[in-house]
Amino acid sequence: MDNPPEHWDIAILGTGLSHSILAAALAQAGKRVLHLDENAYYGGDAASLALSELIQWAELRSSSNSDYDASNHPGSSQYMVRQRSRFTSVSYTFGDSPPDMDLRKMMLKESRQYSISLMPTIIPAMGDIISALVGSGVSRYGGFKLLEAVGVYDAGHIRRVPSSKEDVFKDRDMSLIEKRRLMKFLIFASGQFEQAPELQGQENTTFLDFLRTKFSLSATVSNAIVFAIAHCSSPSEHTLPALTRMRRYLHATGRYGNSPFLIGHYGGAGEVAQGFCRAAAVKGATYILGRAVESINHVAVVPPLPTSSEPVESVPIGPHFSIQLDGFANPVSADDIVTAPDYSGLLPPGSAGGAATSSSTFTATLTSASGSYGSEVFLSGCVAIVDRPVYAAPMLPPQHLEGQVDHSESDTLTPSITGPDTSFVVFPPGSIENGLDAPVFALVTGDGTLGCPTRKYIVYLATIASGTSPPSTNLPPDPTHTLGPYLQRLLAIRDPAPPAQDEGDADLDPGAITTFWPLSGGDAKDTEDDPDQW
Repeated sequence: MDNPPEHWDIAILGTGLSHSILAAALAQAGKRVLHLDENAYYGGDAASLALSELIQWAELRSSSNSDYDASNHPGSSQYMVRQRSRFTSVSYTFGDSPPDMDLRKMMLKESRQYSISLMPTIIPAMGDIISALVGSGVSRYGGFKLLEAVGVYDAGHIRRVPSSKEDVFKDRDMSLIEKRRLMKFLIFASGQFEQAPELQGQENTTFLDFLRTKFSLSATVSNAIVFAIAHCSSPSEHTLPALTRMRRYLHATGRYGNSPFLIGHYGGAGEVAQGFCRAAAVKGATYILGRAVESINHVAVVPPLPTSSEPVESVPIGPHFSIQLDGFANPVSADDIVTAPDYSGLLPPGSAGGAATSSSTFTATLTSASGSYGSEVFLSGCVAIVDRPVYAAPMLPPQHLEGQVDHSESDTLTPSITGPDTSFVVFPPGSIENGLDAPVFALVTGDGTLGCPTRKYIVYLATIASGTSPPSTNLPPDPTHTLGPYLQRLLAIRDPAPPAQDEGDADLDPGAITTFWPLSGGDAKDTEDDPDQW
């Protein structure tokens, strides 16, 4: 491609959520922004992909792909090398048996009707991301719907978590005493608890212990609060940050409806990232997608322009970075560079870390939503496309506990036969036999999110798990083994009142396609800071 030399104020490598927000802010401030991504789509590790794109994504990052020709793929780039070292054991299957070609062909015909997120996300109805969406005007580029149900897996059932005071008192699993204790805690958690006597000296105790010792809540209710309401990623999370986060969620309930969380249309986070890219483009940002970055060089000395010449925007007038793109005859240049972590290896010496100025000094680091990467913990994910919802309703069958109000038969809850279109289910640590010591989170979205065809559902699973032992050979866990049993438990929950079914349909496989992947060496810190992007 015979391109003329061009110069920008700043080049941003990677179109992930944080980098897209940065591009929009800089473009709004009048900076000339060049936004690059080796992928042919927006969003980076948070992208929303069609089904065929997800399969291609998995194949490019699969270390077992022996048919992969680096000379004809962006896999020869440093970016893709880093991606393939981080996304290990990537695999996908159609159905339980050997590859079902008829099923594959049928689903690929509907490929463009899917919008599958690489970073499944629920968004608090109050918080920084909502403020950014509304304040920047990006909210008009996308749509959202309320999360309909939150549940906790318990002994083969999903116990639905109450979303309001009315739901608490309608719950038939808790005694009146437990309801009063829970309401006392919720009032405490929604107020100014920092100086409350219950919290003094307890800030760094685990949140689970705090709930049990200070409010005498049962293990079942405590698990629901810690993992399904406060969204803790570990049973050892401290009390103060968990309470602070929970207060924000409690205050968010009622802003848009009877739920504190929103689900984005068309895959969520990827669509939000693309919205910020659109806002940047409207303000003059330039986008180049699908081109590998071959090299980045620092140019310290620039010959001065003739005195009679006026400075022009396309010519650098001082120290800058020169960026060579695959297929471009001439390099492009920028005064400053910000990169996503997987591009940082391209930066010249002295500017490592993710951001650099034209003086080649480190200024800041921006990490993608999937976090920075260490060597002790790993974030594993799974996507499954199924043909029915996960039934998070009704509540578990009534238990006759001491102090329980006796309801008449006419007051019995009527079970749902459709199931929620969107639901969030938590598996507490140890909730299944031989399970993980960390919680597993499941997000289920239906066609109401515009992310899949009618009567199809996308199930996302994610967890943070330790690697193999000993530490010297620390390897990411196989997500098929760690998350597969949880997917099976989730899909084993049947409709409490299913419609009539032909006898021949009884053994239909509920999982049409399943994709597993781990982010090797994922640092849990970022997930704890913003646990709703998991």
